[in-house]
Amino acid sequence: MNSAPAPIAPGLNCFFTFHPDPGCPSGYLLRKHFQKACAEAFLEVDLHRTASQVCPGVAQFSSQTLTSGQLSVDVEWCPDGDLQTMLEARVRESAREQLYLPADWLYSVTQQMLETLATLHASRIAHRQISLKHWVLAGNRVKLIDFSKAKLIQKDKTVGAHTLCNTKANTSPDTVQSARCRESTENNPFKEDVWALGKVLYELATFKSYRYLNCKPMDILHQEVEIQFSRLGYSPLQPVLLAMLAWDYIQRVTATEALVLLRRQLASPLEQPSNQQEEAKDFDFGT
Repeated sequence: MNSAPAPIAPGLNCFFTFHPDPGCPSGYLLRKHFQKACAEAFLEVDLHRTASQVCPGVAQFSSQTLTSGQLSVDVEWCPDGDLQTMLEARVRESAREQLYLPADWLYSVTQQMLETLATLHASRIAHRQISLKHWVLAGNRVKLIDFSKAKLIQKDKTVGAHTLCNTKANTSPDTVQSARCRESTENNPFKEDVWALGKVLYELATFKSYRYLNCKPMDILHQEVEIQFSRLGYSPLQPVLLAMLAWDYIQRVTATEALVLLRRQLASPLEQPSNQQEEAKDFDFGT
């Protein structure tokens, strides 16, 4: 069994503990304790359970208990940390020697993320909090966590869940604009997830925060992505990323469409990796 995990800081309405479980690959289960067993807490638990049943790319649900009015849920603990922590460590390391992420690893992670979103969206689940910190590493796999803002979208609706749940930096420009103008313009929560994932992938590839991406005209965005991704040896991702970051949600691809496009790009002959890629190939992402 692995050594005991470091404590996790409590959330706004919850706190966390770890419990040994020999049946779990990491040796521990993460137990989330809700301060109050309210309807929102039960909805989060139900959506996480459903998501983990249909999608292996979600941190797996184990069990839930209700004791003395307190709800708790056990989920798979992924010991290798989240992508935000990994990227911050990588950026600090690159300050001394500029080493970007290996292309093969980035392609694999991108495909896994898109497969997870495509599966969830096919089950009508919108996550609505896609960010670096909500993807965790488990060996060579990347898994999605935290369904506190997720929604199950009714089958007879293609739009809904209009509230801004992503951080402002990860919210698409069409949603921001409708919120500013207090318009009832319909947005698509599934394509909101796609936009947020596009920003996550840009940050992973470039080590740059696209905090104000929704302020950039599309022609400038196209230029930046083309230059950056060609320089770093990530050209196959370029059309995928731009399709995910289309301003208008109607023109933006779905997760399934982005996945098909990525597979098509990767099936084409790939360019040789740059020097940075060669230097980065032995990086250990599980630390």
